[in-house]
Amino acid sequence: VIAGGYAISSQFANITVKVTPKQGRLMVSNTYEASKNSADGLKFMLASNIQAEDKINVPANGTEAVNIKARGPIIVYNTTNASQNLVATTRFQTPDGLIYRVEKGITIPAQTKDAKGEAVPGQLEITVVADQPGPKYNLESSDFTIPGFKGSAKFSQFYARSKGPMAGGFTGNRPKVSEADMAKARATLEEQLLATVSTKLKPQVEDHVLFGGAIVANFTPEVVSNPAKANEAELILRADATGILFNKKELATYLAKQQIVDYKDEPVDIINWDTFKFSLLNKDNTDVNSLEKISFKLEGTGQLVWTFDAGDLKKKLQTAGTSNYKVVFDKYFPMIQVANIVFTPPWIRSIPSDPDKIRVETSISKP
Repeated sequence: VIAGGYAISSQFANITVKVTPKQGRLMVSNTYEASKNSADGLKFMLASNIQAEDKINVPANGTEAVNIKARGPIIVYNTTNASQNLVATTRFQTPDGLIYRVEKGITIPAQTKDAKGEAVPGQLEITVVADQPGPKYNLESSDFTIPGFKGSAKFSQFYARSKGPMAGGFTGNRPKVSEADMAKARATLEEQLLATVSTKLKPQVEDHVLFGGAIVANFTPEVVSNPAKANEAELILRADATGILFNKKELATYLAKQQIVDYKDEPVDIINWDTFKFSLLNKDNTDVNSLEKISFKLEGTGQLVWTFDAGDLKKKLQTAGTSNYKVVFDKYFPMIQVANIVFTPPWIRSIPSDPDKIRVETSISKP
């Protein structure tokens, strides 16, 4: 009976591996530089651009004559094997002959190849501005060519497509809003739009961190009359925004190298990124569509935790067996500070061959 009971309990036996990884604290308050395309040093990536729009009523007094150019986002494609520089004011033309221009010089990356060896056009998202003011330049979507390449092979090798509408073009009289009221209303809308963009960006973050101050946006205002009230206007604000993302583990490793003397490139993470303060330097002069390098200040006290592969730990425990499983932690997992194995039922002292019967629990001290 005892032997039978032991055999049955062995089938349902499992273990819980309770580990406490090495932990530390980083005091961060420094200015850093990062690049989007760098082989070494601190790197960042940009999330896909997000467009958002909001509006608010503002006091108006009389009218004023204005001439405003439409603007909007497009994606430029390069089907050649070399990157291409385009100077500021380069023209992009719709099939109907409407001209839009870039405001700053840009570089369109060369095409690449995917996993199947097929060519993938290089692409760059930019903002273009109508050549002339007026509503006829307001478009929902369009294709574009670069007329400066006409007569050469590049005319067909480079092209662009709308990422969002061309909007804001206007010529005529509009309600007159004081600078103070405009600034107050715009500040309110910018805050609301940044919150909207932050929510929309969350699905792109995954194993990256998006700091609160790491959203960069270009805002396009439009003032229209409010037909319900003669003494009010409506401010419409459109945002073309993206987020500056850092790989969590890469950033944690970079900071650990700077502060921990005996750090040996072990895998680490910081578990309280949300408490850090991120400030992008020269943010007002930053174009979301041509961001290659950034300078920023990062402040906070980081709770640093050494990480390990739980799946690898299970495999090595199964290989080691019951007799010398403790050696596994010393030899292969120096990032684990304390480890205990709880056997269930307690009289079964063996490592299960089924990895699903091995549960790993990680204990981390509270900040």
